[in-house]
Amino acid sequence: MDPNRCPSAEDWAVFAIGAASEAEWRRRVRHLAECETCRRHTALLALSDGSLLPPARLPAPAPPRPRFSRIAFVARVAAAAVFLGAIAFALRAVYLAPPSGSVAVHPLPPSPAGEGTRKTRPLPELPDALKPKPSPGEAPRRPQESLPPPPGLAREETPAPDPVPARTPDPVPAPPSPYSPVPSLFIAQHSTGGIGEAIEISPAAGSLTVDYDTTSEALARATYVRPSQALRTREGASFSLPDGATVHLAKEGEVFVSWSQTLLCYSIDLHRGEALLDLGAAPRILHVSNGPLGVRFTDSSGQIHLAAGKESLRATPLTGGSEFRGPAGDGKTLAARQTLVLNPDRDSLESSPLDLRLAQLFPTLEVTPPRPAAPRAPAPPVAAGPSAAETLRALPSESYRFRVSGRQLREGAWFPMGVLYSTIDEFAVVKRADGGQSHTRRAQRPWDDLGAVKQGTREDRLVTLLRNSKPPHVQVEAALAASRGEPQQRAEVLQGRACTVSQFALDPAKLRADVGTLVDQAVTEGRMAKPDYIYWDTLEGTLEITCQVAIPCVVRATDRRRVSYSYNSVSGLLRRAYVLETVYDFFDHGKASLKLPGDILKEMDPQQK
Repeated sequence: MDPNRCPSAEDWAVFAIGAASEAEWRRRVRHLAECETCRRHTALLALSDGSLLPPARLPAPAPPRPRFSRIAFVARVAAAAVFLGAIAFALRAVYLAPPSGSVAVHPLPPSPAGEGTRKTRPLPELPDALKPKPSPGEAPRRPQESLPPPPGLAREETPAPDPVPARTPDPVPAPPSPYSPVPSLFIAQHSTGGIGEAIEISPAAGSLTVDYDTTSEALARATYVRPSQALRTREGASFSLPDGATVHLAKEGEVFVSWSQTLLCYSIDLHRGEALLDLGAAPRILHVSNGPLGVRFTDSSGQIHLAAGKESLRATPLTGGSEFRGPAGDGKTLAARQTLVLNPDRDSLESSPLDLRLAQLFPTLEVTPPRPAAPRAPAPPVAAGPSAAETLRALPSESYRFRVSGRQLREGAWFPMGVLYSTIDEFAVVKRADGGQSHTRRAQRPWDDLGAVKQGTREDRLVTLLRNSKPPHVQVEAALAASRGEPQQRAEVLQGRACTVSQFALDPAKLRADVGTLVDQAVTEGRMAKPDYIYWDTLEGTLEITCQVAIPCVVRATDRRRVSYSYNSVSGLLRRAYVLETVYDFFDHGKASLKLPGDILKEMDPQQK
C-alpha cells in the first residue's frame, strides 16, 4: 500500500486507546494486515497498556473545540514528529542487533491462498527490557495471539478437537530368514560324468551295435568306444567293462559308457530302456546317469538295476546296499531293493517290485531253476611271478620308450647309463638324471640354439618343464611310496597282451603336500582361481600298475588324485573338484637307442669312444 495513505499518528493514537468507530476500526485492521510499517507503530503504541491491540470499546467522542488554535496545532505536529522519530530510532536499533542477541525473529503464519496479499516481513520480538511489567498484585497478562474482535462482538473460543485415538498398526510378519534351514527336495547329490575317456569293451552275448560318425556297426570283438558313441540293441545284449563288470541291456536299450576322469570311475549313461549292472563281489565306485541326471555310488557290489524315463532315472541295488552323497555332501545308504528316483525337480525313494521279471527284461541274463549248490571250485591262483612293485623297480635296468599323458603330452626314452631324452611339442631335452649337463633343441635347429624365447612365455615354461622333468619310473615309484594296504588285482587285456592290473590305494596324508603344491602351481600359472577353501577330507588317490604276464615288465601306470574345493560367490557356495590323472605308457623295453651328435653323446655316455 502507498505510504502516503497510511493513517496519521493521531489516527493510530485514537485506535490505540480504543476510541475509533466501528468502520474506522475495520479499516485500521485491514490496513494492519497489509502494511508492515504500521504494524510496528501499533506494537510500540501498545506498550503504554501492555496489550498488543486496543480493547473493543467505543466511548463517546470528545466535544468539538470552540475555536481553532494554531499554537496547539503546531505543538501537536511537533509532538507527532518527535514520536515518529523515536519510533524510527527504536526500529533501527532493533534491526541492527546481532543475530546472537536476545532478539528472536518469529515468522508469521502464511496468508491464506486467494486473498492477494503480498508477503510481509515478520515482526521482531521485543526485548525483555521493553516488555511492560505487571503492577504489584496484578496477575500477568496473557499475550493475545490474534486481533481483538470488532466492537459489539465477543471473542469466540475455538473448541479443541476431540482427541483421535491412536491406531495400533497391525503386526507385520517378519520375512523368512535366508539362513533358516529349508528341507531340500533332493535326496542325492546330482552329478554328471564330467570329462570322459574312451574305454575298451568286449561283447558278451546278444546283438550290439556301436555308432560311428555316419554309420553303425555290429560289435563283434573288443573295441575302444568314445564317450560320444552310443551302444544300441534291439533284442537285448551284454558287454564287459575293462574292470570285469558286465552290463546287460534290455530290448531297445541305448547306453553310453566311458571312464570319468572327473569322478575317477566308470560312467554308465543310460538314455533309453533298462540295464542291469553286474559289478561282482568286490566293492567299487560307479557313476550312473540319464543325461544330466546322475549319481555316484560308492562301495557298490552285486547287481544294480537302472531304468531311464523321459526325464527321470531309477536306480535299484538288488543284492546289496550302495552308498552315495546327499545334496549337502553327507553320506547316505541305499538299501537293497530300494529304488532311488532322480527327477529334475525332486527325488524320491520307492520299494522295488522287481522279482522274477528280470529274466523277461534281460534275455542275456542266465536264470536257472534252483538246484542244490555244487561245491565251489577254488579260485585259480595268481600266476607266479614278481609283484608289481618288484617289476617297477626292475624297469630302469634296461632302456625303454615312454609316453606321459597328463596336463602335457611328454614323450622320450630312458637309457640305463642314466640319460633321459624327452620332448614336448617342438622342444627336446637330453640330460643326465644325476643333475649333470643338459642340452636343448628346438625343432630342426642345432642343439642349444633356441632362438628368441622370451621369459614367462609358454615356450619358456615348456623348456623349464623339460629340464626339470624326472624319469617316469622315478615318478611312479614316488607314488607307490604313498600307497597303503594290499593292492587289488584283476586280469586285463592291453594291446592284445594278457596283463595283471594291481590297484593301490594312496594315503591322503602323504598326498596332501604334493597336491597342495600342484594347486598352488595351477593358481600361479592362471589355470584356476585361488580357492577359498579346500576340503582335504575328500582327498583320495589310486595308483594302477599294469604288468605283462608273458614277459614280466611294466606296460602302464595310472596315477589318479582328486580333492574338492569351493569359492564364495554372490550366488552362494560354488563347489568344484580338482582332478589330476597321469598315465605312463612304457614300450620297446631294451630296444630304445640314443642318437645324438658325437660330442653330446660322449658327454652323456663317457664309455662311448
